[in-house]
Amino acid sequence: MVNKRGLSNIVATVLIILLALAAVAIVWGFLRPTFDRTAQNTALRTACYQVELEPVTCTFGTGSIVGGSYKLVSNDPLLTSVLVIFEDADGLTITAPGAKPAQALAQETVSNVDYSSIGIPIKMRVAAVVSSNGATDTCDESLKEVSC
Repeated sequence: MVNKRGLSNIVATVLIILLALAAVAIVWGFLRPTFDRTAQNTALRTACYQVELEPVTCTFGTGSIVGGSYKLVSNDPLLTSVLVIFEDADGLTITAPGAKPAQALAQETVSNVDYSSIGIPIKMRVAAVVSSNGATDTCDESLKEVSC
């Protein structure tokens, strides 16, 4: 007589359940970073829609120096800084970092920006820079612009 032994139904069911749990854990390990990045990008993009910056003045200094001022119309806690963009007639741009205004409707100024690498600036715009959990995003430039 041959002794036939196999897995019991309970052991087979437990093994199948463990394999399914292992497969779920592996898939989750691959997908979780994507979900985390998407959530973080969504928070940054939402902050960009909340922040409204407006250029106020564009002024020339001596030589090839330009500066300007801007104001914060509406704020978001993720706003960390501002980029001031000067553009010449050919569409070439130069950017300068600006400080975050302290509160809504407060103005800040950027000065001593050397524009010698482009033509004479004819307009100025601003863009918000937002940060969250080590990730940084530069928002779209303001629709409003001022002439230099």
